[in-house]
Amino acid sequence: MNENRTTKKPAVGGLVVLLAILSAAILLIVVISAPQSSKDRAPASIDGAALDLPLPTLHEMTREVPVITFTDGEGRKTLLTAFQGQVVVLNFWATWCAPCIRELPSLMRLAETMKDRGVAFIALSEDLKGAEVVVPFLEKNGLSGLPVAYDPKGTAARALRVSRLPSTLLIDASGMEVGRFDGAYEWDRPRILALLEELTEAATTPVK
Repeated sequence: MNENRTTKKPAVGGLVVLLAILSAAILLIVVISAPQSSKDRAPASIDGAALDLPLPTLHEMTREVPVITFTDGEGRKTLLTAFQGQVVVLNFWATWCAPCIRELPSLMRLAETMKDRGVAFIALSEDLKGAEVVVPFLEKNGLSGLPVAYDPKGTAARALRVSRLPSTLLIDASGMEVGRFDGAYEWDRPRILALLEELTEAATTPVK
């Protein structure tokens, strides 16, 4: 009897150890596979900026826009005042600006969605060589449908006090700046569509 009890003790002890190891392994798997808390999860981003961005800053009072000239996609000198009567989304960008490139597709989608709704989109390139580098760049990246214009000397950017790229100005139908956003943004979001629709509904008769 004593011999039988002696031979069973190691077996019981080994079973306990085995169960402990299995329990620890199961606990580890549960901890690893458990979903992270909202604090631990990294949000999706554009160039490191969270996509849950606020709306572009709307000014408490509209700001007068200086007279600026740029070159349109056909190579013609154009005044921004030529767009009075439409809401204008004026985006400053460049082919060498990584955040700019990331947001261009959303601008193109927004422009397509808002076409024929009284909204003009102008992607104003700050590239020194203008169309020479911009046109092939847009074609290569499938962005040739974006309404592009050129400000190679940065004249318009300085006049509008644009200090970083990308920057986007919202201009109402009377030609006044109502808001702007400095940095990359996802422009084809429902709340942007709603904001632009509000601006077009509030459009006034163009000043002649």
